[in-house]
Amino acid sequence: MLVVGQGGEADNQEIAMLAESWEPKWATVGRGVMNGGVDAEKVIGISGHLLAPEVCIVVGASGAAALMAGVRNSKFVVAINHDASAAVFSQADVGVVDDWKVVLEALVTNIHADCQ
Repeated sequence: MLVVGQGGEADNQEIAMLAESWEPKWATVGRGVMNGGVDAEKVIGISGHLLAPEVCIVVGASGAAALMAGVRNSKFVVAINHDASAAVFSQADVGVVDDWKVVLEALVTNIHADCQ
């Protein structure tokens, strides 16, 4: 499961394309819908769905309580955020401090390489 933070419409579209090439299920925070490009049915957290995947990758989200309530039943949480002080890291099993685009592109490339 891939969960994205509050990027704008262009970021949401880019993440959707990466997700389609990798084929995970993906969702967004409420702000992701408000910023455009995402259907309300993809919202997780207090105002949306509660998730319990094996692995949940949280991308660019601060770790607000409303979001983390939606992913707290995940077996393993990976957080990717450029802000090393983001609250999401205190609730993740693994954290990556970097630009989400760089990390996700590398992840997708490695997944594709492993599948061939």
